[in-house]
Amino acid sequence: MVIARQAATSADEAQALADVFGVLADALRLRVLTGLAGTDELCVGDLALAFGVSDDAVSYALRRLRAL
Repeated sequence: MVIARQAATSADEAQALADVFGVLADALRLRVLTGLAGTDELCVGDLALAFGVSDDAVSYALRRLRAL
């Protein structure tokens, strides 16, 4: 039991990781993130067109990613 406690992350680290995975659990946010990783820069309209979603949906996804 002591070994497991030493190997485990702290409660704060676990919460930070859970927040990251929670944001990445959304398919559009993950697509936006991976789409941006392969380019220097894209505007919201280009991302929306590429993914077949509204500008508002991309803006919201970017807002959530930026907040993290």
